[in-house]
Amino acid sequence: MFQRLDDPREIVGMIFLDIVYDIEPDMKKAFSIERVPKAGMLMMPKFGGHISRFTEFLDKTTSMLGFTENLAGALQLVRKSGRAHTKQGYLDANQNNFAKNYFEIVMNVFIERFISFLTGKEELPDRDTKDEKKVRFAQSYTSSQITEVWTKFFNLIAVEMADSFEMERTRQRNAQSQKNTCASSAS
Repeated sequence: MFQRLDDPREIVGMIFLDIVYDIEPDMKKAFSIERVPKAGMLMMPKFGGHISRFTEFLDKTTSMLGFTENLAGALQLVRKSGRAHTKQGYLDANQNNFAKNYFEIVMNVFIERFISFLTGKEELPDRDTKDEKKVRFAQSYTSSQITEVWTKFFNLIAVEMADSFEMERTRQRNAQSQKNTCASSAS
């Protein structure tokens, strides 16, 4: 399904732009784009790179689930991504599962906006119809089935990424406090 999209990176970019510009402007700090106009944000290396990595992440996880049925591998990829976000200082300082869960915020926006591209309800603006991809197989799923599956998928990503982020952050804090305890007792 994801692989049928003409330009998933462009769709992901549009959605992330809306997130950091309109929905959660504080996230601009995480990508160092606080003073960049909306039109130039996609060209900023940190923000554009995140969009590319997230698009690749979606492609890999959907391929693992759909083609190879590698559920364990897909789950490992999601958890690895959650752990990797602990290196992001902004998230480390502001992410809180009970107050402000950025993983949930982002995935909820993807549920709201991305699924409509998958069901065909929405298309990219300025799309050239003569370059349209030929669908190899007729789609055998209804819009409601697609919406239900992708909603579960994005909700699972939000939960697993937040959990692995919190576990890694706790592990790092415990390791740091042990280091501090050992250093102070050695003095």
